[in-house]
Amino acid sequence: MCKAASSPGSILLCLILSGLFTAIWAADWPPVSREELAMTDDPANPGASAILLYREVGTDHVKGSGSEYRRIKVLNDDGKKYGDIEIPYIPGAFQIDGIQARTIRPDGTTVNFQGQIFDRTALRARKIKIQVKALTLPEVEKGGIIEYSYNIRSRRKAPDVLKHPFDYMIPRTVVVPLETWLVQEDLFTKRARFTVRPLSGANLNWFQKNVPNDRKPERLPDGSVLFQVENVPAYQREELMPPDDAVRGRIDLFYQVGPLISADYWQRVGQERAEDLRSFLTEPKRLQQFLTGIIAASDSPDTQLRKIYSRVQQIRSLSDEPAKTEQETKRENLKEGKNVEDILKRNYARGNEVNLAFAALARAAGFESAPILVKSRASGLFEPNSPDPTQLDAMVVWVRAGGQSYLLDPARRYCPFGLLPWEETATTGIIVDDGSGLSLKKDAVPSFIGTVTTSAPISGMALIERRAILHLDAEGTVEGKVSVNYTGYEALERRSATGNSDDTARKKLLEDELKEWIPGATDVHLDGTLNWEQFEEPLHASFTVKFPGYASPAGRRLLFRVGFFGGSAQSFKSDKRIHDVQFPHPFEELDDVTWNLPLGYRVGSLPEKQSESTIFGKYTLSTDASGAAVRSQRHFTIQALLVPQNYYAALRSYFTLVRLHDDSQIVLEPGSEQNASKPN
Repeated sequence: MCKAASSPGSILLCLILSGLFTAIWAADWPPVSREELAMTDDPANPGASAILLYREVGTDHVKGSGSEYRRIKVLNDDGKKYGDIEIPYIPGAFQIDGIQARTIRPDGTTVNFQGQIFDRTALRARKIKIQVKALTLPEVEKGGIIEYSYNIRSRRKAPDVLKHPFDYMIPRTVVVPLETWLVQEDLFTKRARFTVRPLSGANLNWFQKNVPNDRKPERLPDGSVLFQVENVPAYQREELMPPDDAVRGRIDLFYQVGPLISADYWQRVGQERAEDLRSFLTEPKRLQQFLTGIIAASDSPDTQLRKIYSRVQQIRSLSDEPAKTEQETKRENLKEGKNVEDILKRNYARGNEVNLAFAALARAAGFESAPILVKSRASGLFEPNSPDPTQLDAMVVWVRAGGQSYLLDPARRYCPFGLLPWEETATTGIIVDDGSGLSLKKDAVPSFIGTVTTSAPISGMALIERRAILHLDAEGTVEGKVSVNYTGYEALERRSATGNSDDTARKKLLEDELKEWIPGATDVHLDGTLNWEQFEEPLHASFTVKFPGYASPAGRRLLFRVGFFGGSAQSFKSDKRIHDVQFPHPFEELDDVTWNLPLGYRVGSLPEKQSESTIFGKYTLSTDASGAAVRSQRHFTIQALLVPQNYYAALRSYFTLVRLHDDSQIVLEPGSEQNASKPN
């Protein structure tokens, strides 16, 4: 007898919330070899602090339990930190027990861990709570070995649909993400072994990326899956690299229920999500009352859309607020919104509910609109061949108004109309649409069946304009006024960074940043700001600065750098690169600096005019003398978003050239007093 299943989207939600677990291993300690005891360095990475000699991860989905074992060789004093062990878990979903640990001295004798295990909260956010089991091993020393193991048990049972999938009528493919095997650790891994025993009858599959030598898991005769790997390089982080999930070696495991995955899989996922959201979005006629007072019939379509955008941005976003204690949450007694009507009445929301309110109000106003689930570039890259819907971790809203299409994210606080947060640009996602044929499909460029790609940002969307009027004295001290305009992404990032902070925190943020731009400045004071809350306008800040010794004496002359804001192009000094370079967004810097010369000095020489144009960006620099002042104008742009590793040498050369020109010297020499500057 077949059991009737609810909608595939609901099944997916049920399965994800059921929290199937990961991991099982338990055994006596493996013997320690002479080679392991004698090891003094990592041949693949000389100077490394430690090596992961062996790692074993086992999972038994039938029993709902698992375990993990690690053996680490300490190579130097810095490696002693691995004796501080932390085991994260989610209480209520999993139980950690059977923790065993010991230290092996360089002479082979052992010290078993018999100390206290602490349990503390590592993260609390809304309904998510992560605990950590923490312990410190004794007598960890250079040349020694530490090892530990633990068991993990699921507190939840696997849903029946996974145990007996053929008893259910499931018309569409449902994918249940399970766990991720991180093949690449922060330490060089000599050997690693991963196993999983799946549920009987369940279809277990995997997606792998950046696995060394493209090694693949193998299915064993008993139905288990085994993956073994040796000599895995340590995972290394670099400045401005893609997110870990995009480059780190990993294998994602998942169960597949229902029909085989077809070419229109992502389109079907979008349709299922639309079905799940239909009741939440609310019938347009029920939202007409909320449009009264927001828009007027005489408004243009663009004006109406902007007014709706402004209204939903006034909804209190609980997700942007600091985490609250359980007592604070109970005291405030905020209810979950069942639909957009609830959200608008109560004027508070969580997560993407602000975006859904915007989409619903836009539809009520007569516009075509649909949510789009995308992969945030801050967390990784969309993998169309990995059928894991949870990789779509961000949302934007598409709207057509007055013949023009918009992609917007009003849920992002401080984000002005027309600007998408950078992590939601140049990425791929799915349309949450029931298949009724939105005009969006005519505008979008599909990168895979059922998916759309958001447009890439340009440098003009992230502009910093810096202007300085400075006075230089005969001792080389420079002081004066600096004003900075932050436009587009530059303004959004600074507003977002201090969203829940007071004026003191905002002041510190801007002053610290200016000190980074002007290395050596001893006195930086923020005089004032404009437009912190008016996020449709550029953010403006004004400063007073003082820099003793900015100009250096050379005999009777004074020399100083033409690049006053010299800290802005200091990246990529290393001559080697492992990963691609990913800029969050292209950007531009426009600098205009005037130095009023000290009494009794005149210009001896100025740097030559510079103009550089590359595939990565442009740079211009011009310096002119007029009476008793020198004026420098600089324009530096990065127009690239992702630079492949094999282009790194050329990118580094561009930055090196920019630093070289910024370091060019202005030379002053004694002159007549009539050329001396007068304070403005």
